[in-house]
Amino acid sequence: MKKIFFLIFAFLTFGVDSIFSSERLSLGLGYPYFSLKCHPLELKYATGEGIDVFAGRFYLNFYKKEKVKAFTGIEAGYINFDTLDLKGTGYEGSLFIGGEYFISRKLSLLLDFSPTFINIKSDDDYKEDGIEMVTNFAVYYYFSGKEEKKKSIIQSTSNEKKIISEKTKENKLSETEKKALMKKHFNRATQLYSEGKYKEAIAEWKKVLEIDSAHTLSKQKIEKAKEMKR
Repeated sequence: MKKIFFLIFAFLTFGVDSIFSSERLSLGLGYPYFSLKCHPLELKYATGEGIDVFAGRFYLNFYKKEKVKAFTGIEAGYINFDTLDLKGTGYEGSLFIGGEYFISRKLSLLLDFSPTFINIKSDDDYKEDGIEMVTNFAVYYYFSGKEEKKKSIIQSTSNEKKIISEKTKENKLSETEKKALMKKHFNRATQLYSEGKYKEAIAEWKKVLEIDSAHTLSKQKIEKAKEMKR
């Protein structure tokens, strides 16, 4: 059990925050295993009939459309067993292929197949190895990730700009909103002008005039920028 907590801690510390911060973290519950995944890595713990398997996976998506995605990848794991008067350890490795169907934004069903090479050795030197076909079926629950939050922020910003634009066109901005928006465009224009981007600066000063057509300083700045363009 200590190994499970250590693997989860290492995964959360180094995998999620440092490497895969843009992806969503998910928990998987299958038969007979549970896992912690942050694409393209996954940690798995499977148990049953005196056998414990600690494994890691690497995923590669090769198809994705709306609610369905197909993937392939590799798995490697450590085996610990104490069953049928035998006790020992071993390892397993496999190539897998499968698909995932998203029931909702946070819930999905996953199914994959993998020819798995298994090698075990008991404490009394009994050895056995071979290939078995393994089928995995699991339900995954996804937490909200940074990428999703980023999209939400972008969408929120976009909506805000759209509302401001509509209010500007309909002249429904309050005096405070007008002054703040004019200042924003004017400062942006000044910065572009100092960088020699006269065309872009003129466009920003024109936005000021869309709010207040009598803004004399913006008119003067536009004329000056036009002269610099020649």
